[in-house]
Amino acid sequence: MKRLNHAFSLIELSITVLIIGIVTLVALNGKSLVIKANCVVSSLGSKTIVNNLDNPTALTANRSSAYETCVSSGGVITSSSSAVVTCSGAACSSCKTLLAANPGMASGTYTIDPDGAGSIAEFNVYCDMTDSGGWTKILHYKNAAYTPNTGAVNPTSISTESTAAISGFAKLSDAQINAIGGSGATKTYRISGDKTTNKYYTKSNGVWNDTARAYGLPNASRQVCENSTGFASCVFSNTSLGIIDSNQEALSGNDCARYFVDLGSAINCYTTGSSTQRCFSAGMSCGNHSMINNLEIYLRE
Repeated sequence: MKRLNHAFSLIELSITVLIIGIVTLVALNGKSLVIKANCVVSSLGSKTIVNNLDNPTALTANRSSAYETCVSSGGVITSSSSAVVTCSGAACSSCKTLLAANPGMASGTYTIDPDGAGSIAEFNVYCDMTDSGGWTKILHYKNAAYTPNTGAVNPTSISTESTAAISGFAKLSDAQINAIGGSGATKTYRISGDKTTNKYYTKSNGVWNDTARAYGLPNASRQVCENSTGFASCVFSNTSLGIIDSNQEALSGNDCARYFVDLGSAINCYTTGSSTQRCFSAGMSCGNHSMINNLEIYLRE
């Protein structure tokens, strides 16, 4: 049984612990719980501090990053939360299966194991449980074109950073991405950025390849949608376009709602003119094809 942690319930500790500026390990019902030093509120009376991300290597009984809520009174920890989300077998394979096994699960960092007993070890991911839920983040960049890479890049960043916290380029490995839902299966990819509230969705059974044009997703059976209201209201249309371009796919104008990538070559950032680095760009009327920043790609099988 795998254990994943996310703060959403309060568990009373059987003892109180005095924190003296260091991380202290506390026994809780046979498990190990890490209370971070920054939970201390010295001489401030009762106060609640939320979302302190613990170091998963310090957890002895729980196998994922843990969010905890510490309630402190005069520097003494009086209670803490360590709500446990459980899964086994196929329920651990993606953010979508985790949500199905644990309805109401919040967005955040979780551990998944898409191929079970296969060759790919379990790994941490960031799950977005909004927009119908079950979205696994697979790639993001902040405000600069990136060099495509089939391996994992900055795995801590891609698994812990929400949209507002993106610090740079990060991605899961191509093998990890393809394992979610099974290689060659039809999956939905969701792309979003800072130029529009619209999100671009595409369904494809193409095998993800970060070094291929448009990630290897375009094929004869690909479908697309773009809107600002979410996945549930998407009306998908077929496209045979060999790149991702919402304008050529008649989903947007040549404006800030346009998403396009790899227009001029297999790898391309149109904004900078690079043919070795990639970025998504917006339309002509949006700052003469401004680069789309805070770009995120999520997957839902």
